[in-house]
Amino acid sequence: MLYIQGPSTSSAAAQRTIGMESTKPENIKLKTLRCGWLEEGAREAVTAWLRLSTSRAATIDVIGCQSDSIAVGAKKALEDHTDSAERELWMQKPLTGIDGLPTEGKAWVDQRTLTATIVAGTTTEIALHLVARALSGEAPPERTVIEAKSYPSLEKLNEMGAKLQRQSPHR
Repeated sequence: MLYIQGPSTSSAAAQRTIGMESTKPENIKLKTLRCGWLEEGAREAVTAWLRLSTSRAATIDVIGCQSDSIAVGAKKALEDHTDSAERELWMQKPLTGIDGLPTEGKAWVDQRTLTATIVAGTTTEIALHLVARALSGEAPPERTVIEAKSYPSLEKLNEMGAKLQRQSPHR
């Protein structure tokens, strides 16, 4: 897996990495790149990485990005790759992001720019409820977990994966 992280100074990037590593099966090997949160930073980081001899598409099965913007930037770098045979292989790889906003991540999945995104719940409504409860004297919980969902659903992704495996002669 090519795993493209946000900036090393970002607590959100660190937390997303911890979450990924805590659920990733041991047999999944990572190649990690860092970039900024914006599309252009991801495009530059992936373009530079593609110039290295160690960046062969045959060794990567999926590209996982810490935001939908990073995923779009990575895709643009892959589309611009100068080696046409490698570019063709890269364009077949599943590409995922996180955030799942209706006009970005979800729309990009619907347009087939991304394979999937994680829809992260918004924190504002939860925070307001916690503040209101605290103001009424109720101590807030030490930790609040925000629900995240796959888009498309995990069931749909499993169906897509099974279909790809049936079509692939070497898997």
